Amino acid sequence: SMTMRREDLERGVEPDGSFFIAGAEKMRRKREFNPLTDPPPDLVTEVDITSGSLDKFSIYQAFGVAEIWHYADPDGFSLFGLEETGYVASEYAYAFTLHPTVAYSDEFIEIWFARGLTAGTARLDEGEFLEVFTAT
Repeated sequence: SMTMRREDLERGVEPDGSFFIAGAEKMRRKREFNPLTDPPPDLVTEVDITSGSLDKFSIYQAFGVAEIWHYADPDGFSLFGLEETGYVASEYAYAFTLHPTVAYSDEFIEIWFARGLTAGTARLDEGEFLEVFTAT
């Protein structure tokens, strides 16, 4: 694992695991992470056995980590995507699956509800837009 620190955050985090995919070549032989010059990990993993790690998610978001895989017994395994909306959810609930072109493609869209949202900074790709609304 690797410790991630940034002075402006006044906190650091050390994920249980961190993985560089897009930046793998640059980070391959590095021993230390420099947030000023190094890309953030594409994926971090957190396994909660005795203490929780949900309070770390906003720090990972500030670093630009795109995805968190989180395991907390007895809740099980959760995936948190942080790359676009800027929001971190404490809970996700599966709603349904759309199969928009059944006869043409095997692609599908899963619809999930997010609860316990904490706002952050959106990181949209060029030309993308996002509309966030609250449904009660």
